[in-house]
Amino acid sequence: MGFEPGSAESSGCLVSVLRGEYIPLDEAPVQIVPENLGDYLEIMSKSVFHSGMSWKVVESKWPSTREAFHDFQIGAVAAMDEMAVDALADDTRVIRNRRKLQAITDNARRMIEIDEEFGTFQK
Repeated sequence: MGFEPGSAESSGCLVSVLRGEYIPLDEAPVQIVPENLGDYLEIMSKSVFHSGMSWKVVESKWPSTREAFHDFQIGAVAAMDEMAVDALADDTRVIRNRRKLQAITDNARRMIEIDEEFGTFQK
């Protein structure tokens, strides 16, 4: 299966299927290779934020999101309480979707439980 001349694929662009946007390859998100629970949490969280959002918005706010969630150190994220999530929901540096922000802390707690119960989350 080849690419049509002049298509996004042949011009060095990725295509966002849902929105029909062209994303230049040099602006495509960097692939994260998970090495620990925090890496998995970051990958999952970024996927959640991409749902229903422009990739450009997510990418532009992601450095602040990483900072707000303690560089996705799993224990620190799991320890965040409702007040911390409420504060982030008012913070213009991050995407202020309260449910998605809460999902990050909930997922961190569950990932730790799975890791403890089964000896690893990574399989």
